Order: sequence, then structure tokens, then C-alpha cells
Amino acid sequence: AASAGQAVKLHDATASLRGTVSLLKGEYEVNVVSRAFGEGANSLWLTIDGQQMGDPVHIPLERFANSSRSHELTSSLTRLTVATDGAHAFLFTLREGPGPELDKIQFFRGGTVVAEIECETLLAR
Repeated sequence: AASAGQAVKLHDATASLRGTVSLLKGEYEVNVVSRAFGEGANSLWLTIDGQQMGDPVHIPLERFANSSRSHELTSSLTRLTVATDGAHAFLFTLREGPGPELDKIQFFRGGTVVAEIECETLLAR
């Protein structure tokens, strides 16, 4: 089940989820606790400060669990780099079909969660 009992569903082809996170300059990994309901609707793109990250976000099927940068859902998380300290705009968009449900976003640095955002507090379109 989703944390706090809520999640955001990206329900149509143009759906997206956006927000801001305060991070220091450097390299991070992103985990999206999420679930999808089909192979053709289980990945996202992450854009930070207007730049799309090279790694996709692959989403587990059926149950809420951690995302991966690998289609095989290994423990390797999506990587990102921010160039400056401060607030950074992020945007998740569909890489495939609609339907994924997003619970929370975790930003890791050196294996430690440095920021965590519940998706239901964000603006979904």
C-alpha cells in the first residue's frame, strides 16, 4: 500500500508530476516508490531544471516498490546531477503509456536519503 494511504496516478498520455526540491550541488540518485499495471506503462523520464536525465525511471509492476534505472529493476537507481545549491525544479513525464501510480520520491546522496517528497502533495497534470 502507498505510504500515508495516497498516491498520484498519471492517468493520460500527457500526464506529468512536478515539484521542487532543495539540494546541494552534486550527484544524487532518485527512487520513486511506485507501481505500474503493464509492461507498456512502466517507465518515466525525469527532468531537473529543464534538463532530461539520461537514465529512465523504471517502475515495478503490481505492488508499490522501489524504482530502478534498469528495465530488470535492479537496485541501481536513476542518477542525476545538480549544478548549484538551492531549489531545483523536477518534472516526471511518461516514457510509455499512462497509468503508473507514484507514492513518494526519495533523493539519495552517498546512499542516504537527503530529501523525501510525498507525491500527493505535488501538482499533477
